[in-house]
Amino acid sequence: MNPYEVLGVSPQATPEEVKAAYRALARKYNPQGLVGEALTGFAAEKMEQINEAYDAIIFSASQNGGQNWKGSASWFERAQNLVTAGRYSEAEVVLDSVDSASRTAEWYYLKGCVCEGKGWYDDASRAYQNACRMDPSNREFQRASQDLHERTHQYSPYRKGSSAGGDSCSSCDICTGLMCADCMCECCGGDLISCC
Repeated sequence: MNPYEVLGVSPQATPEEVKAAYRALARKYNPQGLVGEALTGFAAEKMEQINEAYDAIIFSASQNGGQNWKGSASWFERAQNLVTAGRYSEAEVVLDSVDSASRTAEWYYLKGCVCEGKGWYDDASRAYQNACRMDPSNREFQRASQDLHERTHQYSPYRKGSSAGGDSCSSCDICTGLMCADCMCECCGGDLISCC
């Protein structure tokens, strides 16, 4: 397929137009936002086409010496595009290739996005905190860190002010836990609480 047709841009498109088209399509077909096996399969196939088209255009333009394209595929842009597309493993490879002395607040933010996308919430939290520490005025970094914290702590029954309603676990929580433990013991031939 023609990569320009896949992205919906003309061969004379500027780097900014190509990037904007890529990001719009990546948001539209990101498999994470879809429910159902058929939809996620379709979205994954579309994302593969979109990524291949973007890579082909970037490579072709840089090979042909286009001045506007020089350096357009920096590690930051490449990692950002991969994160947007939900290609976390590839984004991680790009980020890990950056020298540790060159790791900026943006690097830590993208690393947090990758870790969060992979379900590594502790690592994501540390990366977001590093990004916030390095650039405390960046609201996007602050929001990502706060959103992750709220999502991962929202349902903890032992958290102060939790949806369970107390500062710590209540006597009802303890009784319920003991009853469950007794049932499990009895299923295995034991008896934790002899009176029940």
